[in-house]
Amino acid sequence: MKLRAMKRIRLGATILTATVGVACLVAVLNCTGRGEAEDEVTEKPRSTAGSPRTGENSEVLRAAIRLHNHGRYYEAIQMLEAIPSGTVDDSEVQCYLVRCYDETDQLEQKLQEYERAAASKPENVVAQWTLGYAYYVAYNRSQAAKQFSRVLKLDAKHAYSYNYLGNIYSQRKQFSKAEKEYRKAFASDLSYGMPHVNLGLAYARQGKREKAIEEYKKAQALDPDCYMAHNNLGALYMGRGRYDEAIEELKAALRISPVFQVARGNLARAYNARIKRDGEGGEQAGPPGSEDVPIYVSLGERHRKEKEYAKAVEYFKKALEIDPNHTYALRRMARIYASVDDEAKEQEYYKRVIPIYEELGDKDNLCEISLSKEAPKIEGCLEDGLSRYIPLLYTRRRAHTWHSANPYIQHTPQQ
Repeated sequence: MKLRAMKRIRLGATILTATVGVACLVAVLNCTGRGEAEDEVTEKPRSTAGSPRTGENSEVLRAAIRLHNHGRYYEAIQMLEAIPSGTVDDSEVQCYLVRCYDETDQLEQKLQEYERAAASKPENVVAQWTLGYAYYVAYNRSQAAKQFSRVLKLDAKHAYSYNYLGNIYSQRKQFSKAEKEYRKAFASDLSYGMPHVNLGLAYARQGKREKAIEEYKKAQALDPDCYMAHNNLGALYMGRGRYDEAIEELKAALRISPVFQVARGNLARAYNARIKRDGEGGEQAGPPGSEDVPIYVSLGERHRKEKEYAKAVEYFKKALEIDPNHTYALRRMARIYASVDDEAKEQEYYKRVIPIYEELGDKDNLCEISLSKEAPKIEGCLEDGLSRYIPLLYTRRRAHTWHSANPYIQHTPQQ
């Protein structure tokens, strides 16, 4: 099966969402915490334990990770591939490269290269690890587990391999085995935060909430930029009705990774839950930022469904003041004005959203818009609104296009 054909299936499995109350907890795919990189698989096996981030190439790695966290995958790839081998932790850079290749539809091709490299270099730790992680991201967990075990025979302190073996056991609900692997990861590299996040998730799935919170806080102490730890901690707080604390954690997650859609959904749920408890008026504290967009959109949609159009317009406009290209908010504004027979305003908002979809190459949404009575007609669309072409959802900007129907995601095209 093609990797991208599996994408929607894999999101539930590779990201490993688990319901806790109304929130989503996330097991970490991303590499993290420390370490450094390489531009190609090298002959020299290296341990990943305790590699400090120092020097010029470490700064490049940090910058690449920030680009990855912001969904700017092509730019991240360019920076990661330019880092000389052996100057930083080779396993970490390969981890981020695999993730970026997956997000840009290159992993299937790269997987064949990784298989050839691993076959030709059976004693090379990085070659074996990279293939294992590529299998993991492609949701071939049995092959991934074999590769991670192979890596650990070559390097008994390879913390990444212990961590992802733990994830595989956790996904199989073999929690005691998972915990053993996570603890081996701790022992192999005391600065590695991700095993704490994943152990926390394993605890949460077993109903051990206090232990889970403790692990997430340990991860945050090791890596303040671990957005998954912030999200998971926020989700647990929300499940316990501690909405103010949940909102702060979820906002922190989105400041680090604005494209992290799970945190956006959780943040909107937390705000809605707090509003149900306290009423509206306290939904915004301090100057608005990008993390507030899903709250405004959620509130706007809530009032739109109740036909409280003036209030809905107020919230959607607040969202658009922060993100003028938010496609969901623009289309909802058009629908509101259609409901009140304001054709001029309806056309105005359709004209604003159409160029965004055109830049994204999102033919299906363009054709759907063309069905609206007052919307401009789109060339190449059939009368039923379906595209006459294969949907162009897997373009360079697919990361934005794929979420085009999600009210919690911002859709500003990358520059």
